[in-house]
Amino acid sequence: MKKYSLFCLAACLLSSACAAFACEESAHKSLESNLLKWENTGWNQYSYVLQRQCFCAPEYRKATRIFVENGKVVRANYVEDDDRSPVSSKVLADLTTIEDWFEVIRNAHERKADLVNVVYDPELGFPNKIEIDMRKRRADDEQIVIISKVVR
Repeated sequence: MKKYSLFCLAACLLSSACAAFACEESAHKSLESNLLKWENTGWNQYSYVLQRQCFCAPEYRKATRIFVENGKVVRANYVEDDDRSPVSSKVLADLTTIEDWFEVIRNAHERKADLVNVVYDPELGFPNKIEIDMRKRRADDEQIVIISKVVR
């Protein structure tokens, strides 16, 4: 009976490891196929709205329209009804392109984050929603990013 229990435990552990590997492989394929879809748009000039949910300064949590030209963020402004002002130079320096968000996702996977959930736009491939929690037991390191209103 003891040998059977050990066999069952080993089978369960192996099954879990295989399932985790399959999930990682699936996430990697999804990332790569959506990155390719995004790259195939050929867009080198676009804008998008970024909304973050994180334990960060309020100016980083405001909905922000980000303007990208030739792979660089060139300007950004808040899009809320009462505040359409440009972001500060400090905030602007921290804003990223959609291509950079793919790297954030890749890095989270490579660093074995405890949670990485991504929803991609089915047509253009950019990440619509990104949830990352590097360590579930560590307070305040998780973030949720919503990317919307992507236009040329």
